[in-house]
Amino acid sequence: MATVQDADEKRSSLPEAVICEDKSSDSAEPTSWTTAEETVVRRKLDRQLVPMVTILYLLCFLDRINIGNARIQGMTEDLNLIGYRFNIATSIFYVIYLLVEVPSNILLKRIGPRWYIPSLVFGFGLVSIATAFVKTYEQLIGVRVLLGVFEGGTFPGIAFYLSSFYKREELYFRVGIYVSSASLAGAFGGLLAAGFSQIPEWGVAGSRLHTWRNIFFFEGILTLIAASIAPFILPQTPETSAYLTTREKWIAGERIRIEHKASAHGKVELRHIKRAVMNINNYVCAAGFFFINITVQGLSVFLPTILTEIGYRSLTAQYYSVPVYHWVWPATLGHRQPP
Repeated sequence: MATVQDADEKRSSLPEAVICEDKSSDSAEPTSWTTAEETVVRRKLDRQLVPMVTILYLLCFLDRINIGNARIQGMTEDLNLIGYRFNIATSIFYVIYLLVEVPSNILLKRIGPRWYIPSLVFGFGLVSIATAFVKTYEQLIGVRVLLGVFEGGTFPGIAFYLSSFYKREELYFRVGIYVSSASLAGAFGGLLAAGFSQIPEWGVAGSRLHTWRNIFFFEGILTLIAASIAPFILPQTPETSAYLTTREKWIAGERIRIEHKASAHGKVELRHIKRAVMNINNYVCAAGFFFINITVQGLSVFLPTILTEIGYRSLTAQYYSVPVYHWVWPATLGHRQPP
C-alpha cells in the first residue's frame, strides 16, 4: 500500500499537470498534461502539416486530371487519339496506381515520410513536364504509367503520415481537408488550363510548346516548386517538429503512443500485412470508395469533353468546368467542425 501511495503522491505533485485518462482509446494509461496543453500542440501541428499536405494533394489531383483539359485543347489531334486510345491512356494510370499503393506505404515506413512524400510529388511533377513533350500515343501511355507509379503512393502516404500525428477522432477531419482539395483541383484545373493554353507558342525547334502542352509544362513546374519546399516544413515525426517546444514534442509523441498502444513508427511485419488483408472493414471501405470514385474521377477527367460535346468551344468549356467544384469543396467540410 505504501508503494502505491508514494506513486500517487509523485503523480499528483507534478507541476502544472493534470492526471487524466485518455478517452480516445481503450487504454486506461494516465497522461501528464492538461487539455489546454494538448490543444496547443494540436493547433500547432495543424498549422504546420495540414496546409502543406493539402497543397501537395491538390497538385497530385491536378496533374492527374489535366489530361481532360488538354484533350479539348488539341491533344486528340496532335497525338492521334482515335477510338478508345484516350480512354486507355486514362485507365492505365489507375491500374498502376492501384498496384503501387500498398508497396509504396511499406516503403514509406522504411524511408520516412519527410523526404519520401515530397519525392513522390517531385516525381509526378517531372512526369507532368515530360508529358508536354510527348509526340505519339505510345509515349503518352508511357508517361501515364510513370504518373501512376508516383501518384499511387501519395494519397495513402499522406493519410498514414497524418495518422502519426493525430488521434483517431482528430484524424478524419484533417484527412477530409486534404481530400477535399481534389475539388479545388477541379476548379483550379479549368482556370489554369484556360490561362496556360493561351500562352503563345515557345520553345526550341522540334520541341515547340503551345496550347495543351503548356498546361502540362507549367502545372508541372508548380508541382516541382511545392515539392522542393515541403521537406523544410514537414517534420519526420512529432518529436522532430521545429514548431514545438521540448515539452510539446514529448506530448505530441506520447499521446500518439498511448492512442496506438505502440510506437507509430514500428517496422512493418508479415503479421501486420496479414491482419490488414483479413480485415473485412478494409474491404467494405474500399467498396464504398470504389463507387464514389467512379463518379469523382470520371467527372474530373471527362467534364471538359462533355461540355465541348454539348456545344461549348474549348476555352469556354474550360471556364464552365469550374463552378461546380466551388460548391463541392465547402460541402465536403461543412458537415463537421474540427475537434
